[in-house]
Amino acid sequence: MVNAQEWLDENYPKEKRNEITNLDIHNQGLGGHLDLRDFVNIEYLDCSKNQLTSMDLSNCKNLQSISCYDNQLSSIDFLKELPNPTNINYLSITVFDSSLPLS
Repeated sequence: MVNAQEWLDENYPKEKRNEITNLDIHNQGLGGHLDLRDFVNIEYLDCSKNQLTSMDLSNCKNLQSISCYDNQLSSIDFLKELPNPTNINYLSITVFDSSLPLS
């Protein structure tokens, strides 16, 4: 497993992140917390099939599609922090823990 934030920092320089609209990082063996606050223009995110435990999408105002199934998310609270949740037209999350609150 690779630390998600370290991998992101190595592969996506901070000064270029505001230019990215599509981020496909599925099946990269990433684990831990994923902070995407610098990706302010992202519209499409696929981070499925990793081992992510949490995410921060709080500055992703243009986000329309989120695919984050097959991870180890301990909470889906990151959805509450979306700046424009009505823009989301596709959402795929697999919840493995039946005790995880969905509200």
